[in-house]
Amino acid sequence: MSGLTIAAAFGVVALSGFPLLASFGAVVAVNVMAAMICALVILPPILRAAARREHLTLTPAVPQLTADEARLHPVRDPMTSDTRRQQDRAAGLRARG
Repeated sequence: MSGLTIAAAFGVVALSGFPLLASFGAVVAVNVMAAMICALVILPPILRAAARREHLTLTPAVPQLTADEARLHPVRDPMTSDTRRQQDRAAGLRARG
């Protein structure tokens, strides 16, 4: 949808009375439309063909950690003790104030 909007905007620039600006608008509008058509029509079959030949993985690979790696790189809780202390301190200040 945004490609159509941009092409329409440059199409309006192509209607300008100034010849240099008009030719620029026409060229850019045509190029934006060509890029949009390529992205919607040509690119998907190319990606599917590449995936079939295993040149490309369409799903992201999630690394699996071994038990030793998980122990060495623990997942941190976003509510660490420092954060909890800061929140408790702020709550105490609000209660007093």
